[in-house]
This record gives sequence, C-alpha cells and structure tokens, in this order.
Amino acid sequence: MHLNSESEIEFPKEFSADFRLVRLKGEAFFEVKKEQRPFLVESGSTKIRVLGTSFNVRQKADEPLYVALVTGKVRVDAVNGDQVTLNPDEMLVMEKGGKFSKTGFDTMDVIGWKDNYLVFKSAKFSEVREKLELWYGVQIDVKGRIDPKWTYSGVYKDEMLENVLRGICVTSGMTYQIDKKQITITNPK
Repeated sequence: MHLNSESEIEFPKEFSADFRLVRLKGEAFFEVKKEQRPFLVESGSTKIRVLGTSFNVRQKADEPLYVALVTGKVRVDAVNGDQVTLNPDEMLVMEKGGKFSKTGFDTMDVIGWKDNYLVFKSAKFSEVREKLELWYGVQIDVKGRIDPKWTYSGVYKDEMLENVLRGICVTSGMTYQIDKKQITITNPK
C-alpha cells in the first residue's frame, strides 16, 4: 500500500476471520493479495470490496470519490445501495449524492504519485498550485493575475521544487521566489 500526502488509514492490529477492513481518508494505492477473506476499503460512506487486485482510491473533503482499477476486479457499494463493478483500466467517479459514472483513465496521471511522478495534464493554475503545496509542503502566494484559460502540462520524476517551478515559470513567462516554505509566483502580465 502507498499512502499519499495528507491522507490517513485506519486498520485493526489483526483482521477478523471473515474480512479485512481498512478506513481511508484521502488517497491510497492498494495491492491486495488474493485470499478467501474479502478486503474492504471504507472511504466516507462507500465501501470497496476486493479479493485480489491493485487499485487507487481518492476521496478528499468535498470532492467526489475516485476508484481507479489497475488489475483484478472490485465492487463499490454505495450508501444508497447501488453496486458498481469495475474491470481493469476503468475508473469510477461517485458524487456525494450517489450519482456516478465510469470512465477510462491515464495510469500515469492517476497513480504516478506512488512512484514519485508529479504529473500535470492540461492542469489549471489552481490544480498546479494545490499539487505543489501538497507535494512539497509549501505555501504559494501569487502576485499578478493568472489568466483563467492558463493550463500546464508536464511530468517530473523525483524532482526538486526549484526545478519544477523553473519549468512552470519559464514556459509561462512568470517568475518565482523561494523563502523557506513560502513561494511567491509573479505574473508580470
């Protein structure tokens, strides 16, 4: 299992004889060994049932639940009684009210974080800022106006914050300053 930043997992010292249950807040990638006892991930009011598989689960604050299946098969049990089965390369997006959709997904984009890949795929500035703040544990302030149509794409592997900022700012005509855990990005336009 890989636990992403600002995420929590809760589990007993020993699993019961009938099932293996963990509670997740945030995001984690699981590789579950197949055995007779089902493996259950509880995220909010939703349960994901697994026998042996690898998958990613993300549910933060007021966001939808995302379950992305890499291998095997999972069943997602919603609080309203709906059950959705996922096959490899399918992702479930479930809103708070229980409305859901299934889509495909880009493996690098969804689970690259577990192998230290920082991935931006046509990301809005707010997404870039949030990822950088979580990834590096910094606070980012912005001076100037960022165009609402601004997007950024890039992939970084085990990269220092300064190199990521340099890549973003050089391609966007912005500048940055680092003062310990405080970053200031300036858009002169």
